[in-house]
Amino acid sequence: MAVGFFGNDMTECDDQLLSAFHDGELPPAAQAGVELHLMTCSRCAAQLAELQATSRLFEPRPDRDLTADELQRIHTAVEDANAQHVWRIFTAITALAASVLIIGAVWLAEFSVPVQQAGEGTVTAVVEPWETVATTLRPTPAEMFEQGQEPATAKATLDEWMLQGILQESN
Repeated sequence: MAVGFFGNDMTECDDQLLSAFHDGELPPAAQAGVELHLMTCSRCAAQLAELQATSRLFEPRPDRDLTADELQRIHTAVEDANAQHVWRIFTAITALAASVLIIGAVWLAEFSVPVQQAGEGTVTAVVEPWETVATTLRPTPAEMFEQGQEPATAKATLDEWMLQGILQESN
């Protein structure tokens, strides 16, 4: 018969009473009864030993200072991690720059201005009039405005002139 917390006798196995004994929560009379029971019951003694082993796992560990070697290894690991990060960024930027150069070279090769031989070994590029307007935003036929045309008429004439240049280039 288990008397419990306030009795002095523990004749039957009681897990709650054993746990309270382990935690030091029993009054002295009940504690003496559990100690007597533990001398005769191997099951309760094994269970108490298991509770004590589990409690030791959760005991606080004393802090200790790092040795010089451990501190050096930590610093080396952090520096190596930072160096790898920098190299990744450098590699990405280099790949981006190479892509821009390749695309620019292909674009220049594809859309280059035709070259025409002038006299005596000089080479000149042929620039269509509409290209001058498209790149400088200034009309080449300046006489359109000098002749006193109305701005709306001059713009319509200029638009037509640019469209004809584009159509001629595409043919």
